Amino acid sequence: MPYSSSVLYPPFFPTPPHPLESTKTTASSRQHTAWLFYLSEISLRRLSSRTCNDILELHRGSSSNLDFLKQLSLLIPAYETQANEWAESLPPELSIASAPIDDNVCCFVLRGHLVNFFERLYWPFVMAHLAALERGVTTPIPGRQFVEKGLEYHILNVEVNEAGFLHRHHGTWLMIRALVRSATVLIAARLLGSGMPAGWRDACERIMQVLRAWEDDVPGLSNHRNFLEEVLHGLGAN
Repeated sequence: MPYSSSVLYPPFFPTPPHPLESTKTTASSRQHTAWLFYLSEISLRRLSSRTCNDILELHRGSSSNLDFLKQLSLLIPAYETQANEWAESLPPELSIASAPIDDNVCCFVLRGHLVNFFERLYWPFVMAHLAALERGVTTPIPGRQFVEKGLEYHILNVEVNEAGFLHRHHGTWLMIRALVRSATVLIAARLLGSGMPAGWRDACERIMQVLRAWEDDVPGLSNHRNFLEEVLHGLGAN
């Protein structure tokens, strides 16, 4: 199936099937919210698919990684705007404008998806930054500001998922994987001497607590936790 047929879709919020029952009853109100959630989730997935495809095509067509980062840094603001517009256009029932602690289940999931979107968006810059530190390259990479944002989103990943840390749900395994990834990136950045955003150590410590809580249920998770914890504690208090 051509790309345009597989991931390009109608407007962000297509109209739910008609006729819908009155939303005055609890059941019909839930049905209405469920439709809005479903369509909102799909619309962000569409945006994510288009963005990932654009970035992959840009990478394939770039003469070097430096050229790729330079060109991508010019495109990032437009992608940020589209994601923020998506968030701002969410209906009141699904708004994520307030603090994560106020989220219902649907808002919790959508907020998590948005954090994942930004994490992926900034990843090329974070990866290039870590690679440069490992090689001892001191010249700043293009889009240095996106490195800082990328690291901050790994901390935010911990904050927005906290409500689901100890609850068994359909996304538990994916949440654990995301937390291991965030801890790995943050610890690696600190180990390589990167400037770090405030709260990175606390975020990593909270991740260790979550991994400890689930390690009896997930084979091999204790090995990941032991390794990350050993490296983290070896970094000292800073």
